[in-house]
Parts: sequence; C-alpha cells; structure tokens
Amino acid sequence: MEQLIELQTKISSLSQFIISQIDTKYEPVQEINQLNFLLDAHFEDVWAMLNTPAEALRMPASAVVPVIDSNQQQVIDDKPLDVKLDFYVNVLGAISTKMLSEYTIQKLPYIGEIECFFKIIVSKFLCRDPKCKELMHVAASIFDYNQVLHQHCYPNLARNQEYMIANYSLSMHNQRVLAEKQWRLEQLQPGDVVDAVKRVSVKDLSLASWSRATVHEVNRVPITDQDDPFNSMSVEVIFEKDREGLKTRFELGDWRFAPAGTYSHDFEWRYALKEGDNLDCMDDEKDWYKSTVMGTRTNKNIYGEEVREIYVAFRTYDDEGSKTDDQGNRFFGWSERYDAWYGVTDAQVQRFDTCHLQYKKVEAQNRSYDKSQEFDDREDLLYPSDKLVCFSAQRLKFFNRSHVICDALNMFGRQGGFDEILSMLEGAGQGTC
Repeated sequence: MEQLIELQTKISSLSQFIISQIDTKYEPVQEINQLNFLLDAHFEDVWAMLNTPAEALRMPASAVVPVIDSNQQQVIDDKPLDVKLDFYVNVLGAISTKMLSEYTIQKLPYIGEIECFFKIIVSKFLCRDPKCKELMHVAASIFDYNQVLHQHCYPNLARNQEYMIANYSLSMHNQRVLAEKQWRLEQLQPGDVVDAVKRVSVKDLSLASWSRATVHEVNRVPITDQDDPFNSMSVEVIFEKDREGLKTRFELGDWRFAPAGTYSHDFEWRYALKEGDNLDCMDDEKDWYKSTVMGTRTNKNIYGEEVREIYVAFRTYDDEGSKTDDQGNRFFGWSERYDAWYGVTDAQVQRFDTCHLQYKKVEAQNRSYDKSQEFDDREDLLYPSDKLVCFSAQRLKFFNRSHVICDALNMFGRQGGFDEILSMLEGAGQGTC
C-alpha cells in the first residue's frame, strides 16, 4: 500500500507542476517525460492505485469534481472522492486541456512528449476502461481537430521536424525499427527476403502498398562513434516478380522495410489467381473497381525473371447485370474496351472487397460508383495482410503530422476498443464509470 501511496503522490505532484508550468508558457518537457514513464511503464500499478479507496491512499474523503451528465455536458458534483474519476478529470483531462490549448511550441521534444501522453490515454486507459464517460470525454477532446494545438502547431511544422517528432515519440513503426536493430545492422544480407513498401505512380497519384522484395545490396560504410549507423548505411531491394523490375533504396533505419511476413501475407493468393477469380483493381484513371480475371500469361522482366500477368476486366458478372458482353453474359461495370494486363504483384491488384468504392444505383439500367465519400483514401498505405487490421491512416489533411495519434487509434481498435463502443451504442453496455 505504501508503494501505491507514493505513486499517487508523485503523479499528483507532477500533474500540478505541469499544469502550472504550461499556464506560465513554460514547456515542461522533463516533467511530462517523468509522468509518461510512470503512466506507461508502471501502468498496472497505476491501475491498482485507481481502484484503491481514497482513504487507503490518504486522499481527501470528498472532492468537487466535474462530471459528464446525460447531455454530455460537464457539471460540478460534490460527492465522495472516486480515485479513478478524480484521476481522469483532474490529471488526464486537466493536462490534456492545457496541452490542446498550446498555440505555438518551441521545443520539438515537447510535442513528442505531448503525443506520448495522448497515446497513453488512448492505448492504455481507454482500452482498459472504454465505458467511462469522463474518460471518453478526455479522449474525444484529443481527437477534436478544432483544438488549437491541431489547428496551429502541426500545420506549421516543417517536414523534417515531423520526422524528428516521430522519432522522438516513437511511433509504432519506429518502435519496430528499434526492435529490429540487430537484424538490420548485423544480420541483413543480399538475397534475404523482406517486406517493403512498393510505391508506383498512377497518373498523379502515388499508390503505396506493402509487398515482398529481395535484398540486392547492403551498403555498410565505416562510421565513427558519433555517427548514427542507421543514417550511414542503406539497403537496396528488388521487388519480387515485378513486371518493371522495380528496385528501391532505403536507409537502414527506414521503417518502410521489415522482416518477411511482417505486413505482406497475400503472395500465395496472388500467385494462385486464375481465370474467373474476383479481385479489386485500380484502373489508369485512379479508381478502384470490382474486377474479374479474364486470362493469365507469363512474361519476363528486365532481370529475366518469369512474371505472371493477369488480364483484368473492370466488371463483375451477375445475372441481373445492367450490361451484356460479346458472349451475352450480363455484368456490372465497364466493357471489354477497358480490359488491361497487370502483374500479379502490382500494387494496383488487391484482394476482392478491400479497396473498391461501393456501388450506388442511380437508375434501373445502370450502376455507377459512389464517389461522394468525404475523404480520398487512395493514397493510404495498403496493408495486404490477413493478420493486421488498420483502423486509422494518415492523410494529407487533419492529423497527418501526428504519427502517434494514428498509432493510438490503431492500438485502441486492435485491443477491441471500437467493438466495445459499438456494443455500447447498440445498448449492450451502460456508459458508466
């Protein structure tokens, strides 16, 4: 119990100091770092503390605490002290409010620590207690794009500053890179198979997808003790069975390559594609469509490597289809005029029902594709994986400068957070703390 009392005292003291420092326009990087360490590395102890009666922690028996009423408004309630509720409102909520009100920030590590704090709230506390209205209110404020921090700080960052913040606050990709450090520096050799981000241009669109590649060259150069080995070395990869023989060079610390099987799990499906199979395919006009394989063939790329190709029709056959092909088969989509050859490993080729726009019936004789969605997601990085679900992706607007906020949502979703919310909305749960 003494350990929990000491922990509560440390958190309370740090929180009050952080709030007072932000009020005086000071950026308390070191203190937020200490608080983040306590909340993250000692999360289970913190959780035990939050479920301990106030008297046992030698805290006041009662307190005036803002709570969320049935109309989702904050009201003041004088009642016996609830340690957990007090922590959510007067620590997580109060500090978040101050951070979100920051108009300009001078120190990049300060933004990094802010992102870490937000990530801990969502990926730790909200995942553990998704039904608490007060905690959900704190999380909702973090993702409110109208907050001053989001409107003014992130848009004014230079691109190199964005990457520095991502490195500092350790996005999920950067955490993985650190965990792979020995593999990258000592074990990676030419001939090794890896996963890597393949990027191709479709008109003015940059389409990116995780794919499979082979290491062609590892460039290791002599470095001094002061050099960062990740920035002093590079690796060149050739993408597997690519029609154009595409190759790409990455710095050794780049998150855009990973051990084989980390993100790409669909190559057996790609190599097994045959006539009649359905898939999603992007045409030359940058649109995804429900498509059908009409035929296959084998060619060779510039390395003499045999490459399987598929003849893709941007349509699906249906007895109720609005159009008819030359053989009298009914379909929805585009006619034979637009059929085209693709390599089975092309980024434009993806599993059926993963990328295409939803159909929207506009009249009895025709169906078109609904392009009324608010956000254009065509430049989102594709994860062709049956093991990894993505709930959040960075976009050119909104939270695009925050790798960690995107990570926090993915961590929340992968731990069942969104399922809990859906369950609550459907009336299966009660929004109480």
